[in-house]
Amino acid sequence: SKETKSLLNTIEKMGFQPVWVHSRNIEIDMKSDKLQIRPEADVMINRMLLSKSSNPIELVGLVNAIEQKDVPVLNKSESVVKILNKISSTAGLSSMDVAEIPDSYFTLSKKQDLNLQDNDYIQKRAIGTHGESVRKVYTEDSMISNINGRFAFRQNEVHQTGNNKDLRIYVVGNEVIGVMERTSSEDEWRTNIARGATADKKKISSEMEKMAIKIVNEFGADYAGLDLMIDDEGKPMILELNPTAGFKGLFSATNRNPAPYIIRKAVNRVGHSVTIEEAK
Repeated sequence: SKETKSLLNTIEKMGFQPVWVHSRNIEIDMKSDKLQIRPEADVMINRMLLSKSSNPIELVGLVNAIEQKDVPVLNKSESVVKILNKISSTAGLSSMDVAEIPDSYFTLSKKQDLNLQDNDYIQKRAIGTHGESVRKVYTEDSMISNINGRFAFRQNEVHQTGNNKDLRIYVVGNEVIGVMERTSSEDEWRTNIARGATADKKKISSEMEKMAIKIVNEFGADYAGLDLMIDDEGKPMILELNPTAGFKGLFSATNRNPAPYIIRKAVNRVGHSVTIEEAK
């Protein structure tokens, strides 16, 4: 991906040796007295696109194996598991005083107490990306407990006037790197760029920046994209987090590249002292 290339190029520009660990070169040698990971690295950045995988738990296990070698990992397996499953992350968000979420509900029973005259519902798959796992519920018969074989849960729709808009706030450590506002196309209610939405740079308040940073840090993530919608009453409603959020669209909309900030955080974690100017 362009994001991976940007990270590798940034590492090289800073005078470090980039190592891309992928399906064709990773080896884990496990013996009674030794654990060896190849290729070797001093610090690793987790960019596994788990939401697209048919076996995400297997990939999480690989990251956890690397952590057991005492290799520092940005976006450790524990935090990614909390965020990856939207039921888990929504449960976490619901317990935070700093965040408001649309009312959400999960059950494996098909007999759900719905009053569709009072609320409009969105149904989400627990693990998914690019809006593929999101659908509207129009009747009680359209509510199901899974989508394509994976758990699904319902969420009250966030009401907005006109085309739907959401914000993607990209956080690295204690900094908001960039914010884009995504607007759905005329014939699509979802705000994913992959579904034709447009993206523009957006300025947010310092209070909202602090909220986004606190949420990402509460989940133990080193970096993440936070998605929220502003309802018709002006209230921000947190939708979800993405621990491997792409930033090609963010860069096009804001001219802000998270790669130098991520790399600075990685190399500083293993004892270097690099400023953002050096990372760029």
